[in-house]
Amino acid sequence: MFKIWAKTIINHKVRKNEIFVFEERFDASLFWDYLAEICYKLDLPTPVLLSKHVNSFVEFHSAKFVPGDFIDAVDFDELVLEDVVI
Repeated sequence: MFKIWAKTIINHKVRKNEIFVFEERFDASLFWDYLAEICYKLDLPTPVLLSKHVNSFVEFHSAKFVPGDFIDAVDFDELVLEDVVI
């Protein structure tokens, strides 16, 4: 089991945040599935996922998506996903 804390940030302030619990063990090859589920539940468009996002999450336990990573317009400065260590 692992948890991901997702938060949207505007002007360096957290505007929306939620912790998502996944029952299986973390698998980097499934990161797209985790991201898609989180964005769906937060009613956000899903950003383009690059290897730098996955590598950042695996290595530093955090991945940041900026408006340029989204095809649709978004109303926040960053979407940050962080691994919640139990």
